[in-house]
Amino acid sequence: MEENNQSSDILYGKTLSDMATISFKKKEYGAALDLLFEAEKKMLQNKQKKSPLYIKILNDIAIIFSNKGAFQRALIFYKKAKNAMEESGKTKDFLYVEILNEIGALYFELGAYKESLTFYQLAKKAMEKNGQTTHMLYAKVLSEISDIRFNVLKRRRR
Repeated sequence: MEENNQSSDILYGKTLSDMATISFKKKEYGAALDLLFEAEKKMLQNKQKKSPLYIKILNDIAIIFSNKGAFQRALIFYKKAKNAMEESGKTKDFLYVEILNEIGALYFELGAYKESLTFYQLAKKAMEKNGQTTHMLYAKVLSEISDIRFNVLKRRRR
């Protein structure tokens, strides 16, 4: 019986996540966040911290916070998603690289260039390890690394 409840809760979490996607597309960010937080809660209650759905929920929460300019809150959820992917062995998934890239971008927006560079370099290394060097994101990551190094050099010369 408990297994049925768990399955129902996970299905409910998926439904909430899908509803949040609709709210997000309608630019109803508050409603989307409410739905995603409820979905996250259901996933945690059912010990689903390594599931792809849980990771998607965390990533979606981070995207909304980032779009709203709440970069510190976005970082919290991107890092949770990153950690969940690492714990579940999903570091070859392209989403992992995208999350590393987004963390680097947020740190850049916050002026934390050292942290930004660290995450861009992690994204670069992961893409090289996973054979994803022909993807457009790889070129973007290389460009961001160069931009940060240039900005740091430029600031040192002043």
